[in-house]
Amino acid sequence: MDRKADLVRVFREGVLAQGEARDATLGNKHAKRYIAAFQALRAMGDEGRDALVPLMFEGPNDVRSMAAAFLLRHRHQDARRVLEEISRGEGMVSFGAGECLKRWEEGVWALDPEESRHESVQTSANGELGTVEGMLSNDPVEHSDQHDPGPFGFVWNAAAEEDGPGGQQIRTCDIPLKDVKAGKVWKVTDDRDPDMLRWSIEPLRALPQEEATVVYSVVGVHPSGMVMPKLLIREVGTFDWWGDSLEYRDGAWRERDPQPGGEDSPWINAEYYVGSPLPNDPSFSGGDSHEVHRTAFARWRDRLPE
Repeated sequence: MDRKADLVRVFREGVLAQGEARDATLGNKHAKRYIAAFQALRAMGDEGRDALVPLMFEGPNDVRSMAAAFLLRHRHQDARRVLEEISRGEGMVSFGAGECLKRWEEGVWALDPEESRHESVQTSANGELGTVEGMLSNDPVEHSDQHDPGPFGFVWNAAAEEDGPGGQQIRTCDIPLKDVKAGKVWKVTDDRDPDMLRWSIEPLRALPQEEATVVYSVVGVHPSGMVMPKLLIREVGTFDWWGDSLEYRDGAWRERDPQPGGEDSPWINAEYYVGSPLPNDPSFSGGDSHEVHRTAFARWRDRLPE
């Protein structure tokens, strides 16, 4: 099998495997694999991109949609027709296809930007896929020098001007709801207290190191349409999805009750969306991509209390 055909196989199998993965960690591994496969094809120029075209027209919709999403610039008319067709269906694959089209219309689609002389795909001597130089996460749209924070993304310069040098130190329990509604992110500066609610934090002013712990603004959406403000606390560089969380109930931030039948049990089937996922956080991929979270958070944020 030639190199291009092998990469197409890896892409197809990775998309399928991610859809079948039973946990986020495994799903992220498959996502990294097919993204690396595309980057290797992209490094071959249009000949490499063209090798992916047949996947748009055959096989499962998740593979067709993913191939079309990556080829939306190179084979725009064909890819757009595929995405429009799939977006008329139901489920996460259809939702993702529709969101991809929205990003294109908004001018922020960047799965396959114009060639950059700084980009390269590393392969070992035996042809194993490696990493893309300068890639901060397993989502190919996110590079540190071209990250679009979106309408509710963190802007570190604004934080510095508002809070002064170093940012304003507060405790997790003191985070105001208006800042959650704005999709803000905070960096944990002192986590020695066993109570997460008393951890010291400051507004995020720059892209943190992967070992840093941050606090994300989150909206929980119940199937009934009810919404709940939440905070997600996690180490930036870990692949495991989610982390520790706090919920706003009865006028205060509280730790989630993990017991079945606890007071938060009606929210077991809720969906949770992060307002400003960091570009170097690898847990956001596939159906939980940076764009999916930013878009869904923006859709529901206005229902949050202040």
